[in-house]
Formats: sequence, C-alpha cells, structure tokens
Amino acid sequence: RGSRVYWNDMGRINLEKGKEYELVVKFAKTGPKADLSIGWDYENVLYLEEAKKLAQESDAVILTVGLSGQMGETEAGDRRRMELFPAQEKLISEILKVNRNCAVVVVAGSAVTMDNWLDDAPAVLFAWYPGEQGGNGLADILFGKENPAGRLPITFAKSAEQYPDDFYSLTDEIEYREGVFVGYRYFDKYKEEVLFPFGHGMSYTSFNYSELNISVSEKGGEKTVDVKFDVENTGSRDGDEVVQVYVHDLEAGLDRPEKELKAFQRVSLKSGQKLEVEVELKDDAFAFWNDADRQWTVEPGSFEILLGASSADIRLKETVELD
Repeated sequence: RGSRVYWNDMGRINLEKGKEYELVVKFAKTGPKADLSIGWDYENVLYLEEAKKLAQESDAVILTVGLSGQMGETEAGDRRRMELFPAQEKLISEILKVNRNCAVVVVAGSAVTMDNWLDDAPAVLFAWYPGEQGGNGLADILFGKENPAGRLPITFAKSAEQYPDDFYSLTDEIEYREGVFVGYRYFDKYKEEVLFPFGHGMSYTSFNYSELNISVSEKGGEKTVDVKFDVENTGSRDGDEVVQVYVHDLEAGLDRPEKELKAFQRVSLKSGQKLEVEVELKDDAFAFWNDADRQWTVEPGSFEILLGASSADIRLKETVELD
C-alpha cells in the first residue's frame, strides 16, 4: 500500500448476510512501482434508512458529504472521476426526497459534478478543507452568524466532458496544448455553460454596481488606468463583496482571451451603505507574452474594462484607448 491512492475502477455487487464471496481483481503494472488496494464504498441500507428517518423527523438537515485521500483526492495525481461516490449521491437524493429543507455541505479540495442532485438541493455550501475549526466556521455561516463572501478560484463544469482533453505527457514534463486558454478563459472561448463560473459566490445580502469612471494618468513615467465605481449594499444584512476587474484586449496582434482577471478587491458594506471603490491598472494589466519577440508586450489600441461579481456576472464595462 503506497502513500497515494487512486480510485481507478469500481463495481457494484449485492452481499447477502451470512454468505461468503470470492472477489477476483485483475490489474496490470504500468510503471516501475505499482500496488493494488481494494476497498469498498458500502451502501449500508440500515444506515441509509436511519438517516432518512432522522431527516423526516427534523425541521432541517445539514448533510455533509465529500472526498478524502482514500477517495482519490491526493497530491501529485488526478482524480479518475468528478462525481461524488455513488453511496453519497444516493444519500443526498434520498434525504432530499424526505426533507427538502436541506443544506448540502461538500468537503473537498477540487471541483465535483452535481448534476445528479443539484436541482433538488435548495442550498449548497462548498467548504473545501477548512481545518480543525472548520466545523465552527461552517456553523457560523449556516446559522447566519457570519455572512459568507468566499469566491470560487476555479470553474465548476457541468460534467467532465466539458473540460479540454488537449493534455499531453509522456515524461515528468506536462504540455498544456490549450495555451493561454486555461480555466475560465477556455470556457469563455468555447461558449461553454458551466455549473458555477470562476469568481462565483453567494451572500445573504445583495450588491449593486454603478457610476463607472475610467481615466488614464501617468505616474513615475508609467501610464496607469484609474478605475472608479460605486458599490452599494442593497440588502438587509451587512456583508462583504469581492469586486473583480477584468480586461479584454479588443485589438490584440495575437489570439487573446475574451477577458482576464487583473484585479480584485474585497469591500465591507453595512446594509444600505454605498462606497466608492478605486482600482489602479498598470502596464502589466494590458501586457501579453509575445513568443516571437520573447518579451512582454503592450500594444496600443482599445481595451475593455469589465467589472463583475464573477467571470460570468459582469455588471459594468467601458472601453479605454491606450497609445
């Protein structure tokens, strides 16, 4: 048994009480070191029925599911599947049938698909791996003591098929053939509708963006684009908003992404409060790596400045000319 465990394949069998079964597993060694571990994600009918009974008797349910190192969530390796284990997905579906007042908490370190149960779940909290005080932190959010303001640092696709397959590696070196179109840039380029976009996050309050003003100044011999705008907390709760500033090069000499995150800022607003936010974009916000010249390049022309609450939720935009 090695330190890394990969969920490579699975099957489903029904085991009757009191009977013995012979299991035959075939595998091939594909490298200098290989080992085999056999485990099972048992669907204990008794525990499932107990969970359903408890859910029926409760006013609300907090259902915690997720991944661990024994489930393929390890360093230096990729998960073989993107969904949760079948027993967990079945647990979610069965609990939601008997009590719709349910918050599903997912503890994991990477994206999971949720298409089998998301439409039936009224609330989902993605906890990542929050550490030893994670339970207290999650309780504060679930019971409303704290207003969440987290934002996704990755895109959650609807299925594994949406991700690019242009990945190549025969040695320790890895070649990403999609070039600069990684992450949300890839999904933007190919107009893919995803489950949750990069930068997505919800709150117990709401925010409005207005009064975008863009100007160009020169500071220390370097041109700076000054972006000013107002953010207002239009809900009934105090909360934080993470404003995201994206840039789109409209006249690039090379194929460029539709937008790239160049700045973000977290602002705290009391209910009803409006605040002016200012962000400075310097040369590096408009530069791209030119392979032919082997240097960072800023071309003159038109650049679109986009303000949003996520990469897919753009609230304001304006074009600026740089010479």
